[in-house]
Amino acid sequence: MSTYISDIYLLRHGETDLNKNQLTQGVTDAPLNEAGLQQAEEAGEKLRKMGLTFDYVFSSPLVRASKTGQIVSGLSADDPRFIIVPELCEMNFGVLEGKPFLGALNMVVLNKDPASYTPPEGGESFDEIFARMDRCLQKMGTLSEELYRKQAEETGRKRPLSILAASHGMAMRVMLSIIRRTEVKDIWKTIIGNCDVFHLRLESGAKPGEWIYTELPKTLDHGDPYDPHVKG
Repeated sequence: MSTYISDIYLLRHGETDLNKNQLTQGVTDAPLNEAGLQQAEEAGEKLRKMGLTFDYVFSSPLVRASKTGQIVSGLSADDPRFIIVPELCEMNFGVLEGKPFLGALNMVVLNKDPASYTPPEGGESFDEIFARMDRCLQKMGTLSEELYRKQAEETGRKRPLSILAASHGMAMRVMLSIIRRTEVKDIWKTIIGNCDVFHLRLESGAKPGEWIYTELPKTLDHGDPYDPHVKG
C-alpha cells in the first residue's frame, strides 16, 4: 500500500545574462539578472495567489537556482528548511560553457540529435546525467519521507508536505523523462522557461526505498523565448 508523502514543485531558475545572450551555462555559477529577479518575484506571487506555500525547499547549489528558490518560497538560504541537494545541479557542458549555445558541433548535435550527443572535454554525458537525476529522485524521496515522519511525530498528524525543488532546464527535462519513461531523443519536446513550475506527487511504494512519482498538470508555464526548439 502506498502513502502520499508530498507534492514536489519543480522550479527552473530565473533568467541570467548567459540565458539572455544564448550562451551555454551548465554548472557555471551565474547570478540572476534584473529580469530573473523580477521573474522569481512574480512566480512567487502567482503561487501564493494559488494558495501554495512550501514546507521545505530542495535546491541546486548553483546561485541562480538557490536565489530563485529563496525568492519564490520566502525561505532564506540559512533556514534549516532550505536544503541543498547537489544532484539538482545542471548538466555539465565542460569547456563549452560560456560559449554560444549553438557555436560548437557538440552543441549542434545536442540540439538536433540528442541521442548522438558526445560531451566535450570535462562535460557530462546523457548516461551520466540520467544516472545522477535518478539518484536525485531517490534522494528526494528519502528526504521527503524523513521530513514527513518528522512532521507527524511533532504534530501528531500526517499531512503531505509541500516542497519546492529549485533546479535547471536540462536537469528537469531528464527528471521528467525518467518519470515519463521517454527516450533521450525526445528530450527537447519539453519546453521549460525561466521560473516554470512542474507539479509532481510523491508516494512511497510497497517496499522500503521505493518511490512513485506522478506528474500532475503544470503549475506555471511562461514559455522560453531563448529555446531554439520553440516554433515561432
